[in-house]
Amino acid sequence: MSGKECDLDTLAARVGRGDSAAAAELRRQLVPHLTRLVRLTLREGAGCPTLDPCILAEVRRAVGPGGAYAAADHAHLVDRVARRLCQSVLEGLRPRPHCAAGAADTVCGC
Repeated sequence: MSGKECDLDTLAARVGRGDSAAAAELRRQLVPHLTRLVRLTLREGAGCPTLDPCILAEVRRAVGPGGAYAAADHAHLVDRVARRLCQSVLEGLRPRPHCAAGAADTVCGC
């Protein structure tokens, strides 16, 4: 494993423990890579087999029902999709609130 991968793994683990500084750093490191993948996917139709469906779904959400966007909006669209994908990754890493129910018949509003 390279140093960069180790660093990302460490950051991801820290995000999983609720470290907001690690989340900001992970976002700073991931967004440029995701931006390149989004650009490649939009240009070539394929960039990363694992992420392509997520990228294309996010593009569809971003452009709305008409499915068209002006060429001038391309950079904005790429940035928006990359940031949304990054946010999704971060949300998947963050700890979930725990529900502490004392009794079996206790209703928890989690």
